[in-house]
Amino acid sequence: MRFSIMLQVVSFTTVILLAAAALFAWLQNRPFEEESAVSGQPDRIEQRI
Repeated sequence: MRFSIMLQVVSFTTVILLAAAALFAWLQNRPFEEESAVSGQPDRIEQRI
């Protein structure tokens, strides 16, 4: 019975760490958008070909 509980704890911790790693990777790889320091509105960014 104790092995089952420990397996659940390890599995839950692993899932949480993997989700955090995926979120961090997504945040690092998403495109950067500049924001205007004066108005707080995002500036229009021209698409470069």
